Amino acid sequence: MPSSAQKLLLNELENGLPGISKAWGKFLAEASSRCLSLKNHANGVEMQVKGDSEPVFQVFWNNEITEQTRKAWNDTQELTEYGATGIAILLIVKMTEFTVIRRAVKGEGVDFWLGYKTDKEPFQDVARLEVSGILEGNESKIKARVHQKKEQTYPTDDDYSAYIVIVEFSKPVSYLERK
Repeated sequence: MPSSAQKLLLNELENGLPGISKAWGKFLAEASSRCLSLKNHANGVEMQVKGDSEPVFQVFWNNEITEQTRKAWNDTQELTEYGATGIAILLIVKMTEFTVIRRAVKGEGVDFWLGYKTDKEPFQDVARLEVSGILEGNESKIKARVHQKKEQTYPTDDDYSAYIVIVEFSKPVSYLERK
């Protein structure tokens, strides 16, 4: 492990955020850990982040991946979507000055609205987050997805910057770019 690796603790999602309930945070943490275990990664696996900055994180989880967990997450498309969401939210909180303040409405071109971590309620919309997950893909597929997601944010581009986070689980690697 490089000495510069930071820790990404999936169970921190269970504490909730202004726009993420504790129950939903636990759901996302379980999905993220299941995605990593599905690709045969052990607890503490390194995840390189690429894009605007390039830190390395060691990803840890504290839930056991049981047969029941495997059965509950049998739909790999849904699993990948929610697993990527959990990791993307943690990366935003760790790497930016923002936190998730609410889920976006369909048609807004993004998944979440972000506000400053230091603000108190009522939070103001400051930025947006669009997330996508890839269970297994090469760099070309990941870059194509980044481009696709940047285009998708168009409906709310006028006043707010957007963060695009693509999480690929087989390597694992994440791309985080600000639009």
